[in-house]
Amino acid sequence: MIRCIIGQIHLWSGLALCAPFVILGLTGSVLVFEDELNEVFGPGASHIAAGGAARPTSEIVAAARAVAPAGFVPVTYVAPLAAGRLASVRLSPARRDTPGADAMRVSVDPVSLDTIPDPQSGFLRQVFFLHSTLLLKNREGRQLVGWLGVAMLVMGVSGLVNWWPRSREWRTAFTASRRARGLQLYRELHRAAGIWGLLVFVTVSFAGIYLAFPESVRNVVDRVLPARDLRASAAAIRVEPIAGAEPIDIDEAIALARSSGTEPRLFTDAARSALPYRTSA
Repeated sequence: MIRCIIGQIHLWSGLALCAPFVILGLTGSVLVFEDELNEVFGPGASHIAAGGAARPTSEIVAAARAVAPAGFVPVTYVAPLAAGRLASVRLSPARRDTPGADAMRVSVDPVSLDTIPDPQSGFLRQVFFLHSTLLLKNREGRQLVGWLGVAMLVMGVSGLVNWWPRSREWRTAFTASRRARGLQLYRELHRAAGIWGLLVFVTVSFAGIYLAFPESVRNVVDRVLPARDLRASAAAIRVEPIAGAEPIDIDEAIALARSSGTEPRLFTDAARSALPYRTSA
């Protein structure tokens, strides 16, 4: 009886939410290849950086900041991947209540300092908003997508219950029978594909819920499985100003990173005095 009820919940939830699930799946699949698509179709795809020595990183970041709207500060700098390629600077509003408070990215020629802002209405930009907010207002849209993630997680758990085979059926529970035809074939394919992809499906659903409700999810997870949240710990680090000392700029930070034997490609929090520089190779 309980299994029948769970089966009906799984069936009708899937039918009712089919359209938004397909939208989230397709847009998420596109965004996985966002960097590669930007390289081919982005506004700077046909731009070849000028020949010569690259300008200091601080000047590249300043060039991007000069073309950004008022109140935007650079938060991420990505070095060119190869000679002739562009650097990338991501900027966001210093205050969250700033009108149009969506982050933007500016591509910068590291030699000439020519800038190419990514259009706010570009295709990939709209795909991102469709995936993260379903084109609704930021807060309401993210919450709606978060609840869709909860529904997806319920679908995954209920699907596992529906799939769970009886003792003598384990051998055939992971595949579709060669003799199956018509509706029976589709059911067995659905069952087999569902169990093989269940771990990825549940992981992606949970990740979406966390992105929509980070504080709530963290509180629940800490109660069940206490652990150190490295992302939250890093975000909580603040820099204490030293009286009479000038803060280092991004060029000096890069030199320090290089002195450790690594070639940094990514710097975050590039212009917020209360936050440290963070880098990855």
